[in-house]
Amino acid sequence: MAELTTVDQRATVAEYQAAARAKTQLERTSEKEQTGVFTGRYATNPINQALLPIWISDFVIGSYGSGAVFGDAHDERDFAMAKRYGIPLTVSVVPNDPAEQAAVLALDQCFTSDGTLVNSGPHTGLSSTDARRAIT
Repeated sequence: MAELTTVDQRATVAEYQAAARAKTQLERTSEKEQTGVFTGRYATNPINQALLPIWISDFVIGSYGSGAVFGDAHDERDFAMAKRYGIPLTVSVVPNDPAEQAAVLALDQCFTSDGTLVNSGPHTGLSSTDARRAIT
């Protein structure tokens, strides 16, 4: 983690890591509020070249999913953490229902199903199924 953390954030990240290590995996995955700290660094989204802040969090478990949060507004725990800390979220999939679509675009609700891609460069307008094929 040291290479992903700026000098200014090292003490904060180290303190957070020590606290996270003291928790069990059950505690980390069952807590209602996700916690985390910013590393001071950014990654580049390979699809749209947007800069994504790199955070560490104790709810990201390497044995579940990818072990990373991507800053997309389509995972309930990621959504909750981003809203709590003011981490920028990008909506990339919207439902077909216009009322529900408006709520998702306003970041008032998390959308976790298949739909139509938005804010996705050349993949905008594709269905989730078609986009998965095109991207991979």
